[in-house]
Amino acid sequence: MSSGNPFDNGNPNDGNKSPSIDELYSPSESLARDGDNNNNNNNNNNNNNNNNNNNNNNNNNSSISEKKKIKKKVRIQEEERLTESYDDNDDDDDDDDERRAYIENEEGEEEEETEDGIILQPIVRDHSTYRPKNLHGSSDDIREGDSFGAKVSKTFGRTNKKIKQKIGESNKKIETRVKHSNRAIEEGWKTIAQTTMKPVDNIREQHHRRAEQHEVAERAVWFKDKLQIQKYECLDYVTIYNKAHRNELYKNFSKLASNHEVLRWIVSLFMGIFIGVIAYFSHACVSNITKYKFKFVEAVLELDLFLAFLTFFLLNTLLATCSSLLAVYYEPTAAGSGIPEVKGYLNGTKIPHTLKMKTLWTKFLSMVLAVSSGLQAGSEGPMIHIGAIVGNGFSQAQSKEFGFKIPFLRSFRNDKDKRDFVTSGAGAGVAAAFSAPLGGTLFSLEEVSSFWSIDLTWRAFFCCMVATYTMNVLQSNSGSLTGLIIFNTGIGDKESYNWFEIIPFLLIGVLGGLGGALFTWINVKVTEFRREKINKIKSLRVLEVFLIIGLSTCIQFFLPLFFSCQNTSPFIPTISNTTITNVTLTNGAFANRTIVDATFYNSIINNGTIYNSTFYNTTIYDSTITNGTGISYDPAETLKELSEFKRFNCKEGWYNPMATLIFASYEESITNLLKVNSNSVNNTERLGLLPMFLFCIFYLFFAAYTAGCAVATGTLVPMLVIGASYGRFVGLLVSNMFSDSVSIDPGIYAVMGAAAFMGGVSRLTISLTVILIEITDRLKYLLPLMLTVMTAKWVADALIHPLFDLLMQMKYIPYLEPNPSKEMKLMMCKHIMAKKPVYLSERDTLGNILRVLKETRHNGFPVVNNDEEKLVKGLILRSQLLMILERISDVYIPNSEAIYSHIEYTTKLTWKLPSVNDFNFDPADHSQEIDLTDVMNLTVITVNVEFAVSEAFQLFRTMGLRHMPVVNENNKLKGIITKKDLLEKTCEQRYRELNHMKLGIDQLIHVGDE
Repeated sequence: MSSGNPFDNGNPNDGNKSPSIDELYSPSESLARDGDNNNNNNNNNNNNNNNNNNNNNNNNNSSISEKKKIKKKVRIQEEERLTESYDDNDDDDDDDDERRAYIENEEGEEEEETEDGIILQPIVRDHSTYRPKNLHGSSDDIREGDSFGAKVSKTFGRTNKKIKQKIGESNKKIETRVKHSNRAIEEGWKTIAQTTMKPVDNIREQHHRRAEQHEVAERAVWFKDKLQIQKYECLDYVTIYNKAHRNELYKNFSKLASNHEVLRWIVSLFMGIFIGVIAYFSHACVSNITKYKFKFVEAVLELDLFLAFLTFFLLNTLLATCSSLLAVYYEPTAAGSGIPEVKGYLNGTKIPHTLKMKTLWTKFLSMVLAVSSGLQAGSEGPMIHIGAIVGNGFSQAQSKEFGFKIPFLRSFRNDKDKRDFVTSGAGAGVAAAFSAPLGGTLFSLEEVSSFWSIDLTWRAFFCCMVATYTMNVLQSNSGSLTGLIIFNTGIGDKESYNWFEIIPFLLIGVLGGLGGALFTWINVKVTEFRREKINKIKSLRVLEVFLIIGLSTCIQFFLPLFFSCQNTSPFIPTISNTTITNVTLTNGAFANRTIVDATFYNSIINNGTIYNSTFYNTTIYDSTITNGTGISYDPAETLKELSEFKRFNCKEGWYNPMATLIFASYEESITNLLKVNSNSVNNTERLGLLPMFLFCIFYLFFAAYTAGCAVATGTLVPMLVIGASYGRFVGLLVSNMFSDSVSIDPGIYAVMGAAAFMGGVSRLTISLTVILIEITDRLKYLLPLMLTVMTAKWVADALIHPLFDLLMQMKYIPYLEPNPSKEMKLMMCKHIMAKKPVYLSERDTLGNILRVLKETRHNGFPVVNNDEEKLVKGLILRSQLLMILERISDVYIPNSEAIYSHIEYTTKLTWKLPSVNDFNFDPADHSQEIDLTDVMNLTVITVNVEFAVSEAFQLFRTMGLRHMPVVNENNKLKGIITKKDLLEKTCEQRYRELNHMKLGIDQLIHVGDE
């Protein structure tokens, strides 16, 4: 049996064998003792016999081993001391190396054998008696009788030995010095490394400490956020297939094939018409209020500057304050654009009051007043929310506020069908706002919708087409109202772009990504400040809006006063060397005269009147053309061109470039920014570099701060205005660089900038490109437009999350991203599931059901066979249990045989269900047994405890699940996962907890096991 000796070689016959000489000495020392092997073997045998007779040798051997180690260490230190003493004098004593060699050779003999074993004892010799060996032997001596050849041979031999000796000594000295140098270098590097790494270690330690503090702070914030997230419920997109529902399907089997498809298209038609009407009236109200407001202020400006400012200030603040009062005190859900709420709802989260009719008309009025006041906001964002409300209202055909129901649309009163109609309505709102039906459909698909299908694609596009057509018809019958298409860019004469312009287009994309990230960051910080300091007090929310519009009004009015006026004549169509046929002149020196085949030279036509025109050495003044051919000139178009300029404080025929941008509605501002060059007018210089730069900075910061305040406004139009301003700025710079060689149109650069900035904020790609192509009719710019948008998106993605996603997080709306995070790919369901879930049995008591409903706020409960085995049989919702309690309660429906009807359940689910506190059962009835097998959902999806979290995420995201029980290999209930457990932030925090454990992959797999 082995004794545990570390030197045991594994031979069972050896017993407690002492270590051999070969195991303790170097190979040279072992070879020196080959002659003593027999004696050693005898000694070993004797030792073995003695060891077998004496059990205490184990302790002796261990003490001997310790002594060996100590003595070996002493010997090594002595060697180093002697070596260093010789090395210090290597230049003076040529025999040092021989002396060291002698010491090394003699060390092999410095040992002493005892009966207990081999003990290494260094022998200290007196090195002063050391004598180097003679270099030459007796055979090398030259004798008298040697021949001349022998003498020469011996002489060469002696000389060769001396040379070799000297070379060897020199090599040893060099080697020694190299060793010393390397040792010095190593020590120096160690010193430098210690000196350098000490502050680095301190910095690393501080960084690690700050990271831990940051994680602790983030975790504390996340726990607070989880409490806010709990107030939202999720929607049930999964159809409840229970026995009661299947029985109803069997009874109405003949009606299942229709699926009410025709009715869906009819509802989509009326939705589009209603959304188009709302879009028209909202734009008509905004346009007319803005038009008459500026007309009144300009009329007062002719009288007195300060009085005009007071008028402008009072009108703007009155409109904005009224808008804020509606959004704060009447219906707070109407504030903001509503896009995060709609996006969260379509992702499967029920947000109270988001789709109510009260929210619709409050948002309509607040939006009209806010946009008319001159706030840096637009009406296109709220139109998405309004369209979603219309889709919800038309599909349900009922209203709790007005107390009516339409029975023939009862089949659509479920979360899944309502979701599809809300998606179509949101897209129709975009289509009506921009007159872009295809863009509206793609916007719903790309931005707001989380669930899509082929049938929904066609219905959504049909609804968008109807909304756009309705808007255009109403608009065409209103001659005084300008179009809702905000990009009235004019007709350009440039056939296409130059290939080298791709470079500045990409630069605009990079600036759009950077600017979009800055806009998002500012808005997020403002929202955090507003949530902590302002939103808690309603009066402060109204005061904030008053301060924003007050400061904005001051800048809008006084900033143009610092800019000089410019002449409008360069932007009036000029006719040069144009032949005019059959022209009649009126109201002038040549009144009532007809000119046939006349030629005008250097003529300027303004409002149908000829100025400074020479005709056969005759000057014609103040003559108006009434008819004629040969002139490609429209006086009405000239009037429209001149109306886009703002005189402000300038005289007739002059305009203020800064007022043209800032002292105007957002439609007028963006129209001037996007104006392209035409055959008769060069619009390149209509706006200078400084006005565009200041306007961009002003709009960027005010729009970023205004977004999210207590008014119903959106951010889509401000994005376009900001992007168009910096895009035209870049275009004007490029035009000045290549003014003589190529034709550069800054209006095209403005379109690229508008697309880039909007893409940098919202991360829209396909839908944004299609919308801009539809409303500008610039199909030839599709390639650079797409490149610009994608560049802006990539740059912004590298810096910050999309704006609407961040706003959903800050509003605590549970939202599942399109793809799982990297943390989800490393975890299993047992890592994130809620353990010990509350469950019910297939046949449970009334008392237990009441207890579960009162003590918990859960909305779904797994149903198991019994309390012992806990095999999952199905899942039942809280609403279903309330429906059952209502049916068996004597208070509501007495003497009823059936306790559950699926049709009645879906109807009451969209109307009103009682609360558990509304029931007043007799305690004697609590033992009554209730059978849940006919009510529970039999098609519940369960997963194993080791199922990947990323795959569970995909099931929730694609199928719209709300609950997922987790079972073991025997189908025994182990936990439950809900949508809130799969949020990106939740999984990230859970992964950090596991990461702090510093577990290996094998250990991580077993975390969560029982």
